[in-house]
Amino acid sequence: MHTEAFPFGLGTSEGGGGHKPSAAMAGLVNHLKQRGALRSPEVARIMTSVDRAAFLGMGYTGAVAYEDHPLPIGFGQTISAPHMHATALELLRAHLKPGARVLDVGSGSGYLTACLGLMVQPGGKVLGVEVVAPLADRSVGALRGVVPELMQDGTIRIESGNVLAGLLAAEEPFDAIHVGAAADPLPQELVAKLAPGGRMVVPVGPAGGAQALYVVDKDGPQGHAAKPGRGHGQGWDDLEPYGGEAHAGMAGSWPEGVHVTRLMDVGYVPLVRNR
Repeated sequence: MHTEAFPFGLGTSEGGGGHKPSAAMAGLVNHLKQRGALRSPEVARIMTSVDRAAFLGMGYTGAVAYEDHPLPIGFGQTISAPHMHATALELLRAHLKPGARVLDVGSGSGYLTACLGLMVQPGGKVLGVEVVAPLADRSVGALRGVVPELMQDGTIRIESGNVLAGLLAAEEPFDAIHVGAAADPLPQELVAKLAPGGRMVVPVGPAGGAQALYVVDKDGPQGHAAKPGRGHGQGWDDLEPYGGEAHAGMAGSWPEGVHVTRLMDVGYVPLVRNR
């Protein structure tokens, strides 16, 4: 994720009384629209309604909470830059429908988990998994304050553990998967948990090295293929604005019907494989 800052100076807002829009978040969302990271009214509305400041913990007050860059949230983890949250939501938007099953890997602060929950209600389920137990616990408190109804009715569930160490064994496949930490290599365990017709957004690359954001699409039931795009080889229509190109050289042998597309260079904390 990029590190440039865009301060708005709009002050703080209330973060514990449900998902109430704030002037500061509205200003941030307007910036994301101008930047081109936000492309749909639906995602703009959802991000406006979830106050980023409520998920930052102690130490971040005023305009800094609404700047467009990642911020440390403790335990060696960060909350992603808002433009990366917007990008992930836009890329997954077609799969974030009422009733959808969603996995948020490296859920961290819980901010994006809240947005995902709002997009799949009613009837949807979002599982947020965070490997750092104290951070997972803290995110539960934030989520209960900002989206209490989604925590009470089970729309959102937070687990502490490692998705690459058997935690997902009993879980049904997911329609959408977001990974908030860089995997190296692209985990076949997560590809296997993607439902037919589903999509995963995942950064891939070594810690401190060259990383890129990838989209993994799986063909739908009865072999219904993802719709090919134009102008980028085997890319998909909705990925063209991001410069998506089909990527055949990534390590790993993927089953027929799994399509891997490289989008852009990014920088994330590493996804923990052995813990």
